[in-house]
Amino acid sequence: MKTKSTVLALVVCAIGLTGCAKEPTDLVEASKSAFESAKSAQASTYAQDAYTQAEISMKKMQVELEVQEKKFPLFRKYDVAVQAANEAKMAAENAVTEAEAGKAEMKSEVTDLLDQTRQALTELQVTIAAAPQGKDSAADLKMIQADVQGIETTLAQVDQSLSGGQYKDALSRAQAANRLTQEIQAELQAAMNAQAQAMPSGR
Repeated sequence: MKTKSTVLALVVCAIGLTGCAKEPTDLVEASKSAFESAKSAQASTYAQDAYTQAEISMKKMQVELEVQEKKFPLFRKYDVAVQAANEAKMAAENAVTEAEAGKAEMKSEVTDLLDQTRQALTELQVTIAAAPQGKDSAADLKMIQADVQGIETTLAQVDQSLSGGQYKDALSRAQAANRLTQEIQAELQAAMNAQAQAMPSGR
């Protein structure tokens, strides 16, 4: 009995001297806040590596917090959780910075591509106007005009995506519109050249 009392007294003294490790609540909340900011910044799309690292560290932190929660208060240690939380916070903050830079770069790329495509579309319409308006070519020209209208619709959708901050979607649509414009221009010009070569020389 005396031995048990002595052990209990030592434990109580140890608790009094060292205290119980406290969960790093402020750091945990700061990490969660930084991670939510990374989500809002669409970092999973525009800064995938940094976002993934933040996500891994957040999961590690949460698992470690749960492990420590199951322990007797005297034996809890939060060193690993603190390290994971710091890593998560730093990675999330980096992800926000990288995402904003990535979006700005992609927005610039889309804007340049829009200008190029609209210029190419103008040139295509000039080529269409100069194309021979014959009985055999009427159906083909009608199809091309329909494609041109489709390109114009796509460019309007690109503008909407840009306005909504959906730069990845805008880039994908702009690339498709530009590619189709170039293809039609090349095919139409080739057909006109072939037709011109097939015409009698006039001798």
